[in-house]
Amino acid sequence: MEKFEFETTDLSYSNIEDQVTTYYNLGYSNSSSFNELNLKCNVNLTIFASKGSIEFSAIVSETKNNTYLVCISPKLIKYKK
Repeated sequence: MEKFEFETTDLSYSNIEDQVTTYYNLGYSNSSSFNELNLKCNVNLTIFASKGSIEFSAIVSETKNNTYLVCISPKLIKYKK
């Protein structure tokens, strides 16, 4: 499965959900298993969305531009039929 990286200044759960569900074409988020992410954390997360769900790990690091780099590694993506 394809990994996804993006830079952001906002580590709130709603921003992360929006980025992930848009990139993987999952529609809008219905619920998820996390709150805000923190620097240098490696967490396993799940998002349930209108077009499916995704289980993934996320790692956050800081860039030289004073932003955050979020690396998403999907483990399982299910699309509704």
